Amino acid sequence: MDKTIYDLMSNSEKKIDEFKTACDNLLTSQYILADIKITALLESIAVSKTLCALFDKILTDFDYKASARDFMNNNFKLPSEPKTIANLIFCILLDMDKKIIDLTAFLELLQKGDINSSYEVFLEKIISPFKNSVIYLLSAQRDKNNQEQAVIKEINSEEKEQINFEKKMGVLLARIHADAQIDEIIKDEILALGNNLLLAKEQDNELLFQNIYAKMSKKVRLYKPSLLHELENLIHTPI
Repeated sequence: MDKTIYDLMSNSEKKIDEFKTACDNLLTSQYILADIKITALLESIAVSKTLCALFDKILTDFDYKASARDFMNNNFKLPSEPKTIANLIFCILLDMDKKIIDLTAFLELLQKGDINSSYEVFLEKIISPFKNSVIYLLSAQRDKNNQEQAVIKEINSEEKEQINFEKKMGVLLARIHADAQIDEIIKDEILALGNNLLLAKEQDNELLFQNIYAKMSKKVRLYKPSLLHELENLIHTPI
């Protein structure tokens, strides 16, 4: 693996670990340090290209006001989808950091009584699901990226196989075309079958491919048996 790519991947994972650490620091904090820990958590997102890209993507078309209203009206019960949880809590934390939402007032609404007990509920019911949702979304995105890369790799492999097949078939057909010992009519028939074989391969039509190959191999066996082995290797050997 290229060192630059490795360094970029390592740095990305390091930033994700820093986000997890910031979440854990908030989850184990006291109420008096909440503002500092929330700011640190948001900063860990801001410095991570991976997390910024994630939130940039999932926040598209997210209706914060509607989600916040549903959240409040539903007795502060979070939605079930990780994407919505991450979006909603991220926006709430941003508003807390900007002092648009007063943390103390929010905690009093979340649970009446002792502020420290309310803060514990906040950590358990709000921050912990946020961390878990973001980690889930990152994992899902990574799996999706891996699947896409696998598909691209497969496509590239198939394209390479097609190009190699065309080159080798081209060499074989050129040898047949240049062979003066083969009757010109038979030669034209074999060359036509070879070109049709190329077309069937390009179209990924296995049934047609095998049908044409059977006809071509029969012709080659009868009129130029010395090339039969080369044709068979071209068809049956993985490229």
